[in-house]
Amino acid sequence: MQYPILLGYQVPNRTEWACWCPYCFKWHFHGEVSGHRVAHCDNPHSPLLKTGYYIKPATAKDLQFTSVNNMQAEDYPILKS
Repeated sequence: MQYPILLGYQVPNRTEWACWCPYCFKWHFHGEVSGHRVAHCDNPHSPLLKTGYYIKPATAKDLQFTSVNNMQAEDYPILKS
């Protein structure tokens, strides 16, 4: 089985990784980036709830940062389309 891959980034000054959920439109946070992740999606129709996913580290080309401190939810980066 192939699992979905979501882009994520390491939260500055923390060991957490953040990835954007395309089904509930929220950031989800996880520990170590390697390995399969269980979805924390609020959307009961999200296919990620059944499959989970892997996190692929995003590059600077994938993200547009709106703030340098990343302390508020609205300050997290935006995934470029």
